[in-house]
Amino acid sequence: MGRGSCTENCWRHRCRVASARPPPSTRLSPAAAAPEERDWTSLHPDITRLIAERLLDEDVIEYIVFRAVCTHWRSSTPSPRDPTLADRRFHPRGWVALCDGTGVRPVDDEAITFFHTSFGRVRRLHLWKLQGQRIVGFTDGLILLLDTGTAVVRVFHPFTRVLVQLPNLARFFHLVLSKQASFKMDTFVWLNAAACVASPSSIAVVVWFPNMPIVICAEPSSKNWVILHSHIQFTNTLPFNGRLYGVTRAGRQLVQAYPLHKHVDPVVAELPKDLGHPRNCCYYLVESRSHGCGIRHLEETPVPLHSSR
Repeated sequence: MGRGSCTENCWRHRCRVASARPPPSTRLSPAAAAPEERDWTSLHPDITRLIAERLLDEDVIEYIVFRAVCTHWRSSTPSPRDPTLADRRFHPRGWVALCDGTGVRPVDDEAITFFHTSFGRVRRLHLWKLQGQRIVGFTDGLILLLDTGTAVVRVFHPFTRVLVQLPNLARFFHLVLSKQASFKMDTFVWLNAAACVASPSSIAVVVWFPNMPIVICAEPSSKNWVILHSHIQFTNTLPFNGRLYGVTRAGRQLVQAYPLHKHVDPVVAELPKDLGHPRNCCYYLVESRSHGCGIRHLEETPVPLHSSR
């Protein structure tokens, strides 16, 4: 019974389909029935740029893939290979390197795994430029490298492969750092660095040391490194909107380490006393909804420390 019922239903369905077909004389030819093909490569340049800008707001990788479709789309949009790395629009801001922190050395296999915090994507990049380099920092997805053989600091974009070179640190190391009372031979190797925005056409690299109260900086066009702070030692730092913030080890202060402004106090906020002294507690600077800084204590909730600067 069930089998006959199934067969009957199948035939009814076939009859309905057959009756719905137009008679042979009114059927469309295959060419006429095919959907109209659109040439998306001929989009108006303004529309192309609008789509590209929205993709760039989400992820620079999506922007790069979009431009790779055709010559017209590439010619209608600016290249992400900014030779200065000063345009923050093209920084891989959502990508985080899955490493063990600054000073790590994933250069043995010349590869780094990146994770996108918003979309959950994972990319493992083989970067031959890591050979002979030490990673000393990450900023907005950019990699800061130190050549321990030549003492040259470089900033590297892992997706566009743009490389920006800073002045050699060897001269500053011998003339200034080696004369500091707290100097140790491994000071140079374990330095930390962050990339900041010096101007619309240039980045700046800020360097600080784990056991010395000194902060220095330089731009690619600089001849030498200059001292920003000579009495500040950081427990934690955060590059944010092209600037660098840090928590001082000796006091309860959040300071703007870079850029410095004349007649402007670099102290942004005081740490709440109920969180404990920085020497006895672990603080971590974090972004707060992309418009301010916050301090997270390991055993407390985030404390917002917003700045109008």
